[in-house]
Amino acid sequence: MVESFSKVLDFNQRVGLITGIKFGNGVKNINHSQFSDDTLLIGGESTTIARRFKSVLDKYMRFSGGLVNQLKSYIYSWNTAAQVLHNIADTFGVS
Repeated sequence: MVESFSKVLDFNQRVGLITGIKFGNGVKNINHSQFSDDTLLIGGESTTIARRFKSVLDKYMRFSGGLVNQLKSYIYSWNTAAQVLHNIADTFGVS
């Protein structure tokens, strides 16, 4: 299931629905990173992109039966307007 989640995120990036972060020339943008029991979603400062990430995440949870641990969930940003950051946090239900 986790591999399917990764492939859907990559597909959404290829078709331009979500973004990622570019780390250098010739390197594919990264939109997520997965660890043993954690996933890091990486995207631009946009509530639209946040909603698209959330849509993929919701579908994954519905199919896998997984849940997001809200107590371990955080939104990190830099150079982002406070209102945009607040809207992104609201999208994911994170305080």
